Amino acid sequence: MMNKLLTYTEKYGLLFVLLNCFSLLLPDFGQKASMMGLDVELFNANQSGSNIKKQVFWLLPLVLYILSFMRLEYSFSLNIPHRKLMVLLGLVIMVVVFSFLINGNALMLKRILFQLILLVVIFSAVFFSIKELSTAICINYLVLVIIVVCCTSLALGTGYSGGSFNAWATTKNSLGSYLLGAGLLLWYAKNFLPENIHYYKIKLTCLLVFLFFAVSKTAVLLTFIFMILNVRRLQKLVPAVLTVVTLLLLSLFIVMPGIADIFSTNWHIALYMEPGTLTGRGLIWDTLYYDLFHYNKLWLGYGYGSYFATGMVPFTLDDAHSFMRLLNSAHNGYLELILQFGVVLSGVLVFAIYKLVLITKDFGVYSIAIIVFLHNITESSFLRDQHIMWIVLIMVIFLGLLKAQGSKDSITRGKG
Repeated sequence: MMNKLLTYTEKYGLLFVLLNCFSLLLPDFGQKASMMGLDVELFNANQSGSNIKKQVFWLLPLVLYILSFMRLEYSFSLNIPHRKLMVLLGLVIMVVVFSFLINGNALMLKRILFQLILLVVIFSAVFFSIKELSTAICINYLVLVIIVVCCTSLALGTGYSGGSFNAWATTKNSLGSYLLGAGLLLWYAKNFLPENIHYYKIKLTCLLVFLFFAVSKTAVLLTFIFMILNVRRLQKLVPAVLTVVTLLLLSLFIVMPGIADIFSTNWHIALYMEPGTLTGRGLIWDTLYYDLFHYNKLWLGYGYGSYFATGMVPFTLDDAHSFMRLLNSAHNGYLELILQFGVVLSGVLVFAIYKLVLITKDFGVYSIAIIVFLHNITESSFLRDQHIMWIVLIMVIFLGLLKAQGSKDSITRGKG
């Protein structure tokens, strides 16, 4: 019985993990409430409190994958520079550990442990799905579930909230991220994995239609950018575009505010934005950069996961007459990294993620990474709980590292 369970886990565990990440294991078909109608204290308590369902849905596959590795009769060798990989992963761990040593608390420790579990589970899911040649199958089923759930929410009349299509997600932007992430995974499976994707164009079209229904400007814009990147004549420019995008965003949002502080002045991009720019992000970014400069947190931050969703409204955002009290992210991933880790460690972290992408030497990973890096301008995803764009990025990085050994013939037999 246990062997059968582990066999199914190895083949289809990735599907379970993806459905969990896309909030589709128990999709919410209820009518969505407006954010401004929420009770602030209840909202913050829900954001910071423990979630038994979430814990079970991550710990269960962790235990099953550990048992699967224990019975594994094959060794898996990576055709990548092991030393470089270990150094980069070590840098990421060092950033989190150093932040904990400076600002350590119980909530931070809980969130660090969750990220470690998440990374282990996703790596294991990708590893075994490649071993069983079921990666594309799992992605294919994920897309089918998304299409069915979107259609069901429309049929029930609960898919709309405030004039925008949310389906099972809490907001139109969340749905936009889900649909964009699913589309990127489907594209990668079709073009870079050995298994076949039947009716690929029909499924991709369905995702695009639902994306336009959602009216998520960020997701729609990034979809157009992705299409442009994949014009045949422009594909050779993708590695250069990845480098330029990374350096530009790293400089604009992280390095330049740090340089300004060294010269005893305040500078950040929000100074050149109107408060209502990008649906209020001008005000949000200006307020959060002010927080960093005014309270001398620019260099060390508040600690990993220790600014938003802690059960308390940050002092700078505590305005009873403003939507700012209900913020659960900076709506800019680079700014949110500074809030947690400070300028130096945030820069190291972004550079390490960029180098991990380069190690894959995979055009598909490069293309998806560009979209995730750009998405991180208006939404916060890097190292943030189980944000779907963070999941997509680390999943395709693992796919890029492992898929060269994608058949059982390429797995060298070793001692169990």
